[in-house]
Amino acid sequence: SGEPLREEVAQMVRNAVDSLYRVSKGEFKAIVFGDFNCSTDDPVISSLIMSPVVGDRILFNLSDQHLKGVPGTYRYMGTWETLDQVIVSEGLMKSSRGLYAEKGNFRIFSPDFLLRNDSKYPGITTFSTYRGYRYLGGFSDHLPVLLDLGFR
Repeated sequence: SGEPLREEVAQMVRNAVDSLYRVSKGEFKAIVFGDFNCSTDDPVISSLIMSPVVGDRILFNLSDQHLKGVPGTYRYMGTWETLDQVIVSEGLMKSSRGLYAEKGNFRIFSPDFLLRNDSKYPGITTFSTYRGYRYLGGFSDHLPVLLDLGFR
């Protein structure tokens, strides 16, 4: 199972974030993003967001919200999940100068050309490049995520 590896990587990121927090007095700006291979409410994500050093949350998962359109980045057996996530530091969320992020600036990019009708389960799914070893000619089995950053 990939769970022990996910936990180990989350702890490595957590250690780096706690270090940055200490040296910057909480004002550091960081973005942690990618395919976490788990949902937004998974314990691994919770352990990444909550800081035992600070005793509070210093990272915010912008992917943890209800969005219009496609309800996730990956569809497995007819169920959409958000495995691809964007997590930002408190310093980026509360920044009054330079780059900043806002919760509403996260979205899943889901134009029609990245989707197709699911032949096995009702509804739409991603238009994958491969299904097993069979070439389908699509793009990916995950939808891309976007984050618009502002500048003050």
